[in-house]
Amino acid sequence: RVDGIILLGQQLMPETYDRIVDWDVPMLSVTQSPNAGERDIPSIDLDWTELYRQAIQHLKDNGHTRIGYMTDAESSCYHVNRLQSFQEAMRAEVLALQQDALLSGGGRLENASGIFQRYVEKHPGELPITAMICSNDLMATGVLDGCKRKGILVPSQLAILGSEDILM
Repeated sequence: RVDGIILLGQQLMPETYDRIVDWDVPMLSVTQSPNAGERDIPSIDLDWTELYRQAIQHLKDNGHTRIGYMTDAESSCYHVNRLQSFQEAMRAEVLALQQDALLSGGGRLENASGIFQRYVEKHPGELPITAMICSNDLMATGVLDGCKRKGILVPSQLAILGSEDILM
């Protein structure tokens, strides 16, 4: 017998959630997931809006007002939620969203590096941003790699912030 299930960051297919719900076992999702939410599975997560607001305030305190964001909007609802939180935090801090600096790095280091390098190539001379927040640490590492390959000095030319504090 299973007394309960804690879902740790999984993004399960809707059919999998439906099957688990049929087991009539208490569940809790650690991170918000639309598929879980649609089935009234309770969740807990960080207050990403508040965390990003604090990060943006720190960047502002250090002279950064042109801040980009890299996410994985195509494949992960967690990243979509974090993008929305970033946008809300930027509004709360009364900073303009840099629309052309809202990048999708596919959630992976290699993808993020390539996307960021292409972004740099579109902006010869000076980058239109001075800081980049990434919705996970792998993409932040990819941006760092892209900076190294393109000769951008970190942190003097670009500050980079990751969002998960994973072990690497």
